[in-house]
Amino acid sequence: MATLLTDEHQALLERMDRVTYWLVGVLFGLLFAAIANIPWSILSFQPDNPVFVFSLTMVFAQSLTWAMVGLLLAWAEHNAYLLYRLGHLVKIDLFKLDSLNPFGQSGLRSMLIVVGALAITPLQAIDQEFRWINYQYAVLVGVPAILVLMLVPMWSVHQQIRCRKREELKRVDTEIGATSHSLDDNSLNRLNALLARRKHLAHLREWPLDFSLFSRIVFYVLIPPLAWAGAAVVELAIDSYLAG
Repeated sequence: MATLLTDEHQALLERMDRVTYWLVGVLFGLLFAAIANIPWSILSFQPDNPVFVFSLTMVFAQSLTWAMVGLLLAWAEHNAYLLYRLGHLVKIDLFKLDSLNPFGQSGLRSMLIVVGALAITPLQAIDQEFRWINYQYAVLVGVPAILVLMLVPMWSVHQQIRCRKREELKRVDTEIGATSHSLDDNSLNRLNALLARRKHLAHLREWPLDFSLFSRIVFYVLIPPLAWAGAAVVELAIDSYLAG
């Protein structure tokens, strides 16, 4: 990615992974755990109560889980925003769009982290019963996170590519309009070259994603529902087996 930036802007790359507000993410995670994920009404913190150990375990596990989620999202969002800023500064060459793939790869890695978390969500609900409450908060947090972490790093580059593409198409259209349409060899060769160039430009992709990266995104999107469907099949099989 450094090759896409001028020397004065390459220093921004050193800020990758250096999250200064990670504590904010942790605090938001703890707050979300306390408000939405800890069932306070069924817990008891009286040492002589049978659910005392369960209550402590529940509070600790949920707090740790969502604190880690908050930390991870703070790190990923920091990098996503930094890449968004860098996207406004990179040099765009419409004929070397593969050089911009690191922006798409960064979004893909962040997406994979969230997808992995969504895929293992059924582990908290292995009781032969599908209950939406076990999945709702993972979905409510995970799906927006995927959209943000995927789109933000690529958005500024996408805008630059679209702008350059429009400019180049306008320039080629001007050249086509100014070119003689006579049938002599020079005019025909120039006109055909301009038309071929225009066709090539019109079909250029506008995102920093080649086909392999795009196909991986489609595959990753399918992982959570396939994992959940697999968990449901396993639960039904176990239930059927235990029922005889």
